[in-house]
Amino acid sequence: RCKKCSLSDRSRMMSLQEKMEQEAIEKSVSVDLENNKVYVDLPFIRDPVLALKKKHMGKDNNYGQALRIYQSQCRKPEAIKSAIRKVHKELVERGFMKKLDELSKSQQHIVKNAKFCHYMPWRTAEKPDSISTPYRMVVDASVTGLNDILAKGENNMAKINHILIRNRCRRYIWSSDISKLYNQLHLTDAALPFGLFLFNEELDPD
Repeated sequence: RCKKCSLSDRSRMMSLQEKMEQEAIEKSVSVDLENNKVYVDLPFIRDPVLALKKKHMGKDNNYGQALRIYQSQCRKPEAIKSAIRKVHKELVERGFMKKLDELSKSQQHIVKNAKFCHYMPWRTAEKPDSISTPYRMVVDASVTGLNDILAKGENNMAKINHILIRNRCRRYIWSSDISKLYNQLHLTDAALPFGLFLFNEELDPD
Protein backbone atom coordinates (compact mmCIF):
# COMPACT_ATOMS: atom_id res chain seq x y z
CA ARG A 1 0.00 0.00 0.00
CA CYS A 2 2.80 2.40 0.86
CA LYS A 3 4.46 1.69 -2.47
CA LYS A 4 1.24 2.45 -4.32
CA CYS A 5 0.82 5.69 -2.39
CA SER A 6 4.36 6.80 -3.14
CA LEU A 7 3.92 6.02 -6.84
CA SER A 8 0.64 7.92 -6.87
CA ASP A 9 2.22 10.91 -5.12
CA ARG A 10 5.10 10.82 -7.57
CA SER A 11 2.68 10.86 -10.51
CA ARG A 12 0.81 13.81 -9.04
CA MET A 13 4.09 15.68 -8.47
CA MET A 14 5.18 14.96 -12.04
CA SER A 15 1.83 16.18 -13.37
CA LEU A 16 2.10 19.34 -11.30
CA GLN A 17 5.65 19.94 -12.54
CA GLU A 18 4.57 19.40 -16.14
CA LYS A 19 1.70 21.84 -15.63
CA MET A 20 3.99 24.49 -14.16
CA GLU A 21 6.49 24.03 -16.97
CA GLN A 22 3.72 24.20 -19.57
CA GLU A 23 2.58 27.52 -18.13
CA ALA A 24 6.17 28.81 -18.28
CA ILE A 25 6.39 27.79 -21.94
CA GLU A 26 3.10 29.46 -22.82
CA LYS A 27 4.15 32.68 -21.04
CA SER A 28 7.42 32.69 -23.00
CA VAL A 29 5.58 33.10 -26.32
CA SER A 30 4.05 36.35 -27.55
CA VAL A 31 2.39 37.10 -30.88
CA ASP A 32 2.79 40.46 -32.61
CA LEU A 33 -0.22 40.49 -34.93
CA GLU A 34 0.58 43.94 -36.28
CA ASN A 35 3.98 42.83 -37.63
CA ASN A 36 3.09 39.16 -38.15
CA LYS A 37 5.85 37.95 -35.84
CA VAL A 38 6.07 35.48 -32.97
CA TYR A 39 8.56 36.27 -30.21
CA VAL A 40 9.88 33.64 -27.83
CA ASP A 41 11.88 33.81 -24.64
CA LEU A 42 13.68 30.81 -23.16
CA PRO A 43 11.52 29.19 -20.43
CA PHE A 44 14.23 28.51 -17.86
CA ILE A 45 13.40 26.40 -14.81
CA ARG A 46 16.67 27.30 -13.08
CA ASP A 47 18.96 30.30 -13.10
CA PRO A 48 20.75 29.85 -16.46
CA VAL A 49 23.90 31.73 -15.49
CA LEU A 50 24.50 29.71 -12.31
CA ALA A 51 23.60 26.40 -13.95
CA LEU A 52 25.70 26.91 -17.08
CA LYS A 53 28.71 28.28 -15.19
CA LYS A 54 28.62 25.20 -12.98
CA LYS A 55 28.37 22.94 -16.04
CA HIS A 56 31.35 24.66 -17.70
CA MET A 57 33.72 24.77 -14.73
CA GLY A 58 33.03 28.35 -13.69
CA LYS A 59 33.61 29.86 -17.15
CA ASP A 60 31.32 32.60 -18.43
CA ASN A 61 30.94 30.92 -21.85
CA ASN A 62 31.19 27.56 -23.65
CA TYR A 63 33.11 28.97 -26.61
CA GLY A 64 35.88 26.36 -26.40
CA GLN A 65 33.39 23.48 -26.47
CA ALA A 66 31.50 24.93 -29.43
CA LEU A 67 34.77 25.67 -31.27
CA ARG A 68 35.99 22.07 -30.96
CA ILE A 69 32.74 20.73 -32.39
CA TYR A 70 32.80 23.39 -35.13
CA GLN A 71 36.35 22.45 -36.10
CA SER A 72 35.31 18.80 -36.40
CA GLN A 73 32.73 19.90 -39.01
CA CYS A 74 35.42 21.89 -40.82
CA ARG A 75 37.30 18.62 -41.39
CA LYS A 76 34.42 17.14 -43.40
CA PRO A 77 34.97 16.45 -47.13
CA GLU A 78 34.69 19.47 -49.40
CA ALA A 79 31.45 18.21 -50.96
CA ILE A 80 29.74 18.24 -47.55
CA LYS A 81 31.20 21.63 -46.65
CA SER A 82 29.90 23.04 -49.92
CA ALA A 83 26.41 21.77 -49.09
CA ILE A 84 26.63 23.25 -45.58
CA ARG A 85 27.63 26.66 -46.97
CA LYS A 86 24.52 26.53 -49.13
CA VAL A 87 22.30 25.65 -46.15
CA HIS A 88 23.81 28.42 -44.03
CA LYS A 89 23.47 30.97 -46.84
CA GLU A 90 19.77 30.17 -47.15
CA LEU A 91 19.25 30.67 -43.40
CA VAL A 92 20.98 34.05 -43.57
CA GLU A 93 19.15 35.18 -46.71
CA ARG A 94 15.81 34.33 -45.16
CA GLY A 95 16.66 36.39 -42.09
CA PHE A 96 16.82 33.45 -39.68
CA MET A 97 20.42 34.23 -38.69
CA LYS A 98 22.44 37.43 -38.41
CA LYS A 99 26.03 38.31 -37.76
CA LEU A 100 26.57 39.78 -34.32
CA ASP A 101 27.72 43.10 -35.78
CA GLU A 102 24.49 43.32 -37.81
CA LEU A 103 22.34 43.41 -34.67
CA SER A 104 21.28 46.73 -33.21
CA LYS A 105 23.71 48.47 -30.85
CA SER A 106 21.50 47.68 -27.87
CA GLN A 107 21.32 43.99 -28.83
CA GLN A 108 25.10 43.81 -29.28
CA HIS A 109 25.50 45.40 -25.85
CA ILE A 110 23.23 42.75 -24.29
CA VAL A 111 25.28 39.92 -25.82
CA LYS A 112 28.71 41.38 -25.10
CA ASN A 113 27.82 42.17 -21.47
CA ALA A 114 25.99 38.92 -20.74
CA LYS A 115 26.99 37.05 -17.59
CA PHE A 116 27.11 33.85 -19.67
CA CYS A 117 27.45 33.55 -23.46
CA HIS A 118 26.05 30.26 -24.70
CA TYR A 119 27.16 29.00 -28.11
CA MET A 120 24.97 26.44 -29.86
CA PRO A 121 27.20 23.57 -31.09
CA TRP A 122 26.12 22.29 -34.47
CA ARG A 123 26.84 19.18 -36.50
CA THR A 124 26.11 18.04 -40.02
CA ALA A 125 23.27 15.57 -40.43
CA GLU A 126 23.20 13.60 -43.66
CA LYS A 127 20.05 12.28 -45.31
CA PRO A 128 21.06 11.13 -48.81
CA ASP A 129 17.53 10.05 -49.80
CA SER A 130 16.19 13.59 -49.26
CA ILE A 131 15.93 15.57 -52.50
CA SER A 132 15.39 19.00 -50.93
CA THR A 133 17.75 18.82 -47.93
CA PRO A 134 20.31 15.98 -48.10
CA TYR A 135 22.41 17.87 -45.53
CA ARG A 136 21.24 19.79 -42.49
CA MET A 137 22.88 21.84 -39.77
CA VAL A 138 21.65 20.26 -36.54
CA VAL A 139 22.05 22.17 -33.28
CA ASP A 140 22.90 20.09 -30.22
CA ALA A 141 22.06 21.96 -27.01
CA SER A 142 22.06 18.78 -24.92
CA VAL A 143 25.86 18.64 -24.66
CA THR A 144 26.02 22.20 -23.32
CA GLY A 145 23.54 21.65 -20.50
CA LEU A 146 21.04 24.16 -21.92
CA ASN A 147 18.32 21.56 -22.49
CA ASP A 148 18.52 20.48 -18.84
CA ILE A 149 17.38 23.88 -17.58
CA LEU A 150 14.57 24.50 -20.06
CA ALA A 151 10.94 23.65 -19.35
CA LYS A 152 9.73 20.51 -21.12
CA GLY A 153 6.02 20.99 -20.40
CA GLU A 154 3.23 18.59 -21.22
CA ASN A 155 3.42 16.07 -24.02
CA ASN A 156 0.55 17.19 -26.24
CA MET A 157 1.71 15.36 -29.33
CA ALA A 158 -1.08 13.39 -30.95
CA LYS A 159 -0.53 9.63 -30.97
CA ILE A 160 -0.08 8.22 -34.44
CA ASN A 161 -2.55 5.36 -33.88
CA HIS A 162 -5.25 7.86 -32.82
CA ILE A 163 -4.61 9.91 -35.94
CA LEU A 164 -4.86 6.84 -38.17
CA ILE A 165 -8.10 5.64 -36.55
CA ARG A 166 -9.64 9.12 -36.79
CA ASN A 167 -8.65 9.41 -40.45
CA ARG A 168 -10.32 6.09 -41.28
CA CYS A 169 -13.61 7.63 -40.14
CA ARG A 170 -13.48 10.52 -42.59
CA ARG A 171 -14.06 10.67 -46.33
CA TYR A 172 -11.16 13.03 -46.97
CA ILE A 173 -7.96 13.82 -45.09
CA TRP A 174 -5.24 16.38 -45.65
CA SER A 175 -1.90 17.26 -44.15
CA SER A 176 0.31 20.30 -44.31
CA ASP A 177 3.70 21.53 -43.20
CA ILE A 178 5.02 24.97 -42.25
CA SER A 179 8.36 25.59 -43.90
CA LYS A 180 11.17 26.33 -41.41
CA LEU A 181 8.65 26.67 -38.56
CA TYR A 182 11.07 27.00 -35.64
CA ASN A 183 13.45 29.24 -37.58
CA GLN A 184 10.63 31.75 -37.99
CA LEU A 185 10.32 32.34 -34.25
CA HIS A 186 12.11 35.52 -33.15
CA LEU A 187 14.22 35.42 -30.00
CA THR A 188 13.63 38.18 -27.48
CA ASP A 189 16.64 40.36 -26.74
CA ALA A 190 17.07 38.67 -23.33
CA ALA A 191 17.46 35.28 -25.06
CA LEU A 192 20.12 36.41 -27.56
CA PRO A 193 23.18 35.57 -25.38
CA PHE A 194 21.98 31.94 -25.28
CA GLY A 195 21.58 31.58 -29.06
CA LEU A 196 25.08 32.29 -30.37
CA PHE A 197 26.48 30.27 -33.27
CA LEU A 198 29.95 29.81 -34.76
CA PHE A 199 30.36 29.88 -38.53
CA ASN A 200 32.79 31.07 -41.18
CA GLU A 201 32.37 30.74 -44.94
CA GLU A 202 35.82 29.17 -45.35
CA LEU A 203 35.03 26.32 -42.90
CA ASP A 204 38.73 26.16 -42.16
CA PRO A 205 39.59 24.24 -38.96
CA ASP A 206 42.47 26.66 -38.35
